[in-house]
Amino acid sequence: MNKMTQAVLATVVLSFGLGSTAVYANQVAGKPGSHKPGKHGCGDKCDGKIDIVLDVPRHCDLDVETPQLTLAQTTGGNWSDAGFFNVSTNAPYRLNINAPNNLRSGQNTVPVSMTTTRGGKAYSGTQTSTKGQAHRWDVAATVAGSAIAAADAGTYLGTYNVEVRF
Repeated sequence: MNKMTQAVLATVVLSFGLGSTAVYANQVAGKPGSHKPGKHGCGDKCDGKIDIVLDVPRHCDLDVETPQLTLAQTTGGNWSDAGFFNVSTNAPYRLNINAPNNLRSGQNTVPVSMTTTRGGKAYSGTQTSTKGQAHRWDVAATVAGSAIAAADAGTYLGTYNVEVRF
């Protein structure tokens, strides 16, 4: 019986000893923040990287420097006036221009020719970024003298709209 008691006692001690070691090992291995093999920076390769991102949002300034064109007779017999606006952006842009084809006075109209130029060249599409420098856009309105001769008296109006789009 003595041998039987010793065998049971040895089994109990051995079970508690191995069981507690297994529990302790599992707790250490699953502990939050512990390093797991196979992750970046483990083993004989010991380096890493941090990506840096800077997002610069698009920005636009549109300054209409000539808020009104008042057409007056020129030496060539036409009626015209010119003005300009400035555009500053940090990204390529295009102009959405809505220019009148006619000036109106009530039911009466006279045809008007509108031009938009930069550096003497007509606007033709997408422009590059100005990177803080202003692009000057010249706007001219012209009514032929013959249209004035055939027009009824009155104040003829039209609106030139410009929008900067990215």
